[in-house]
Amino acid sequence: MLSIKKTLLLGVALAPSALAHTIFTNFYVNSVDQGNGTCVRMSKVDNAANSPIPDVEGTDMACGVSGLDSVARTCPIPDGATVTFKYDSIDRKPGKNWYIDPSHKGPCAIYAKKVDSPSADPTGDGWFKLWDQGFDGNKWCTENMIANNGLISVKLPSGLQRGYYLLRPELLALHAATDGDPQFYSGCAQVFLEGTGNLVPDTTVSIPGYVKKSDPALTWNIYYGTNPNDYVTPGGKVSGFVQNSNARVAQQSQTDGLKPEGCILENANWCGTEVPDYTDEDGCWKAVENCWDQNQACWDSVNNVIFDGCKISETRCKEITATCDNKVFPGPPNKGKVLTAPKSTITLGNVPAAGPVTGGSAAAPAPAPEPEPAAPAPSSAAPAPSSAAPAPSPAPEPEQPAPAPEAPAATPEQPKYEASAPAPSTTEQPAAQTPTTPSPVEEQDNEDDNEEGTSDDETEEPAKPAPEAPATTPAPEYNGDSPVVYITEYEIVWETVTGPYPGRKARRHAHVRKHIGHPAFRK
Repeated sequence: MLSIKKTLLLGVALAPSALAHTIFTNFYVNSVDQGNGTCVRMSKVDNAANSPIPDVEGTDMACGVSGLDSVARTCPIPDGATVTFKYDSIDRKPGKNWYIDPSHKGPCAIYAKKVDSPSADPTGDGWFKLWDQGFDGNKWCTENMIANNGLISVKLPSGLQRGYYLLRPELLALHAATDGDPQFYSGCAQVFLEGTGNLVPDTTVSIPGYVKKSDPALTWNIYYGTNPNDYVTPGGKVSGFVQNSNARVAQQSQTDGLKPEGCILENANWCGTEVPDYTDEDGCWKAVENCWDQNQACWDSVNNVIFDGCKISETRCKEITATCDNKVFPGPPNKGKVLTAPKSTITLGNVPAAGPVTGGSAAAPAPAPEPEPAAPAPSSAAPAPSSAAPAPSPAPEPEQPAPAPEAPAATPEQPKYEASAPAPSTTEQPAAQTPTTPSPVEEQDNEDDNEEGTSDDETEEPAKPAPEAPATTPAPEYNGDSPVVYITEYEIVWETVTGPYPGRKARRHAHVRKHIGHPAFRK
């Protein structure tokens, strides 16, 4: 008598293949469907398009069966986009909501490869893994994919080098792995990445060659004798990304795989155009012939998987034929009407990010804003605040100078800064940045002194001497040790300094910059 487990295995083996297999059909960019089969390299083998790759060490592993052949369309994607891949069991029975047979448990992965053109041979080195998932502690990745309506997604790192890429989703079904039959399902999406960065992967693999049929990940027993939490996904680790300042200059714009001009009907990577105008019966029948020729080309381009557009084309040809039969001229009817269905969108939950970025900023730095011309301004105007820091609130009337004893040079920094000799800054200084010499600040900008209520302008007015004012105590010469808050800004000044920078102005400049960086100004 067969054990229950063996009976189940036998049932799986005898189950119709129509319930078992799957195929990558749709590619999404930031949740927007690019069209059924659009930009996707998939099998053209009739009645077997959703079958697994027969040789796990052969060239079909790169982009699936027939994946060595490029397709006419290439989808543009923005920098840092979220890309999504849909798998579907094309001949599942009505009422079955799986996207691969639930018995086909195993891992998933997403790879990418930079290529010179969308028609490039996908085989060989250069592939890097963006994401993978084996057993997450509760379910295999294929089970999660079924629960997610056949979708797997990853967010690309911002700053990847611009240009053409092949994006490759991968499923591995392990239900027959112990019998030497690990089943891979893959394909490729042709894309053009519109980026400005120079990030490159730090780890690449060759496909084929990245897995062997004898690898533990391909012979794993999912039924007994193993702990799924110990499973290690095939194909190496997820790649990280590093800056490459020597990366070659990438092409500036997409030139291949663009949507043809005048395309009114799409089916996967085929585009139909409007038939020629006609004014008589002879011209009408020529238009009918043109329409059916295009329809035949549509059917020739498909694999009995993606054909909705071809059926719409048939309806259009029959419509034009009817006008010829009824001698309705001129034509064609509804000239130029776009027949392609609007692009659909999906709602994604939490999307995993690709591997980590190291070695600096992910994207190339944005150009710095140009400073305003240093033209003379009215003396009552203060320098405009940098766009990098919030503008300070309107200033109240300046107060009288505080007595010197209230702010001795040795007094530690308080929540409100004092107007006397600068106190030690509590702002953390960037360790690798060399302090720069402060620029002069107009004396009229005492509105920046709101917080301590002391004006340096008042202390320099000869008509208002104050015995206890800070002026009676010589301020230390600026030696670069005064507190400096490092912020990204351009500071425009209108004072010409011809001599050494006085200690009072040095102190005041540091004092003003402290206020710009003070938390009270960052609300």
